[in-house]
Amino acid sequence: MKNSEYWAERAEQVLLEAERNTEKYLVQIDAIYREIADEIDRKIKKIFDTYRAGMPKEDASKWLNRDIPRAKYEALQNDLARVQDERLKKQILMRLNAPAYRYRITRWEYIKQQIAVKLSVAADAEKRISTECYRNTVSQSYLHTMYEIQKGIEIGFSIALLPDKTIDRLLSSKWHGRNFSTSVWQNRGKVANAAAQVLKKGILSGASIQEMSKDLMGRTYTQSMYNATRLIRTEVNYFSGQGALESYKEAEIDQYEFIATLDRRTSQICREHDGRMYRRKDATVGVNYPPMHPYCRSTTAAVIDVPGLERLNKRAARDKNGKSVKIENISYPEWKRRYVDNVNGRGKT
Repeated sequence: MKNSEYWAERAEQVLLEAERNTEKYLVQIDAIYREIADEIDRKIKKIFDTYRAGMPKEDASKWLNRDIPRAKYEALQNDLARVQDERLKKQILMRLNAPAYRYRITRWEYIKQQIAVKLSVAADAEKRISTECYRNTVSQSYLHTMYEIQKGIEIGFSIALLPDKTIDRLLSSKWHGRNFSTSVWQNRGKVANAAAQVLKKGILSGASIQEMSKDLMGRTYTQSMYNATRLIRTEVNYFSGQGALESYKEAEIDQYEFIATLDRRTSQICREHDGRMYRRKDATVGVNYPPMHPYCRSTTAAVIDVPGLERLNKRAARDKNGKSVKIENISYPEWKRRYVDNVNGRGKT
C-alpha cells in the first residue's frame, strides 16, 4: 500500500482536476455577463437620449421622477421569456405588476427594473451552467477518488455510479446557511442595486454618459464576474470534497486527513487543520472539512487502516485462481471501463 505522501498528492490532484474543469464553465458565464452588460449599456444610453450632462441637480431630479408610459414598463416582461427558473420569473413578475407601479412609473423606477431584469436573465443562465458544473464535479470527484484509493491499495473492485438522488441532495444542501442557488440570486440583487445607484449618483452630479457607462460596466460585468468566479471556485471545492466524502462512504473508510496547500496564501485556519485526522462521520464543512472559507484550496485524503484494508480486500475482484486482482499500473479510463461502466451497464463485458 502507498505511503501518506501518495495519498496527499493524489487528493490534491483530484481537486486540481476539478478546478481545471471549471474553466470552461466560467468562459460560458463570462460570455453571458458580457452580453448582458452590453445590453444594459445600450438600453441605458437609449433612455439617456433626452438627458444632458451638466444638467442642474434640480432638473436632473425632475428628469428621473418624470412618468413614462406604462406600456414601456410592461415591455420589460418580454425579457423574462429568457428566464427558465419559473420561481424567479414569478417573483420578478409580481414586482413588475406591484400595485405601487399600476398607475405611475417614473423613469428612475424604469431604469432600476431594466437593470434588475437584465441581470436576472444572466443570473438564471449562471445558475444553469454552474449546476451542470457542480453535478460533473461531484461525479468526477467520487470516481477519481475511488480510482486513487484502489490504485493506492493495489486492489480493484466494482462500484456503482453515484445515484442522481444523492447528487440532487448534495446540490440542494446548505453550508454556511445557504446553498449556491441562493447565493447567485443574492449576488444579482446586490449588483443590480449598486449599478442603479451608480447611475443615480452620476445623473445628479452631472457626469457624462461615457463616465456613467464605464462605471455601469464595472458593476454589471466586472462585479458580476468577480462574484460568479468567487462563488463557483468555492463551490467546486465544496462539491469536489463532497464527492470524495461519498467515495469514503462507499469504500467504508472511517477516517480522512485534512490537507492544506501550504504557501504564503494559506489561511491560518487551514494551517491549523493541516495533517490532522478526523472521523468521516464527524466531517463538517467549515469546521474540520473543506472548504473552510471562500477560495479555499484545502482538500482531504483517505486514511486506510488495517480494518479498512481488510474490508476493501473482501470486495476485491478475483482472478480465476481466486486471488485479488492487482491494479497498480492501471489507467483511469481502463479502470473506469472495467470497474464502473461494465457494472453499470455502460460497457461490454
